[in-house]
Amino acid sequence: MTSWMEVHATPFGGDLHFHYMIEGELVRIAVTHSCLRDVFGSDGSDHGDQDALQFNVVEILFMAISKSHATTQRPIVLTAADFEVRHQHRRSRLG
Repeated sequence: MTSWMEVHATPFGGDLHFHYMIEGELVRIAVTHSCLRDVFGSDGSDHGDQDALQFNVVEILFMAISKSHATTQRPIVLTAADFEVRHQHRRSRLG
């Protein structure tokens, strides 16, 4: 199952890269393979990474936009650490 929104990502160096318009700027966003595996449950395959990205695209874009406001560094690289606090909070509420 995918999200209602879809991005077209390209594998590059083991990570997935895509472009997204943020406040009038076309920004390249990279989501690391380890982030897709450790945070979003990818099985580690290329297909698993693509599925994890598509299923969680809204959360990934939310983090990318937040990170773009905090830095001028491009591309925006999202790692598991970017989502760690958010997911720890979610786990503590659930269990």
